[in-house]
Amino acid sequence: MHAVILRYLDQVARVGSIRRAAEKLNVASSAVNRQILKLEAESGRRSSSAAAMGCG
Repeated sequence: MHAVILRYLDQVARVGSIRRAAEKLNVASSAVNRQILKLEAESGRRSSSAAAMGCG
């Protein structure tokens, strides 16, 4: 499952937005956001991509 989360986070960093990343990944933007929040909760840290975009 971590591979999916990392793929989502990588795509967000590449395109600069959760919505555009979700479009490229063919998933709902809420799914991308949820996975990033899950990664942050597991790591105890906020991702730089999400923080830069004001997510979470």
